[in-house]
Amino acid sequence: MRQEILGVFGEITTMPGCSQVAISHGVFVPKDLRGRGLGTQANELRVDRCRDLGYDAIICTVCLTNEAQMKVMVANGWREVGNFLSSRTGSVVCLFFKPTRDQ
Repeated sequence: MRQEILGVFGEITTMPGCSQVAISHGVFVPKDLRGRGLGTQANELRVDRCRDLGYDAIICTVCLTNEAQMKVMVANGWREVGNFLSSRTGSVVCLFFKPTRDQ
């Protein structure tokens, strides 16, 4: 499901074969809106929306060179669970996980 939260765009998809896990992907903040904290606000709302939709956890990937997004993820309690070299881009990609409820 494609969505817009505070001008930040992204998609939430159910993980195939694991209906309680959401995959958050394609998230971006338009250049003219960057540096205003919208990424952090949209991140919190995205987690809330996933919880409301019945997901127990969310996973996503972030390119290691995307320092701004890496900071947003860590600051918002996402846990880096691994990384890999993308055969498509040649970049190191970090895999993040976040429960939608307190554990």
